[in-house]
Amino acid sequence: MFLKEEEEKLKIRKSPEKQKRLKRDAIEINLFKKSIYYKTLKEADGASQSVEFKFDDGTKIELDSDQGQESAKKLLKSIEKLFMMLEIKREPRSYR
Repeated sequence: MFLKEEEEKLKIRKSPEKQKRLKRDAIEINLFKKSIYYKTLKEADGASQSVEFKFDDGTKIELDSDQGQESAKKLLKSIEKLFMMLEIKREPRSYR
């Protein structure tokens, strides 16, 4: 009984429809990785990795040093670029 179940699973994995879908998914992933959206997301991720925090709990960004200010600016610029690409509108700052 166990062998028959395993054989059925293998048949499903090797089905032509599933193979086509997997190839199509791989193509879509590769196309996305070549897109400007992916490159911008990767840039924002890199910028976020370089930001330094003052406290261990990560509540405050370190802005006292030049390096801290530059890394925060880089992160904000990459976020703004993402917003422009995704056409996200800014909300008014009336809450302040």
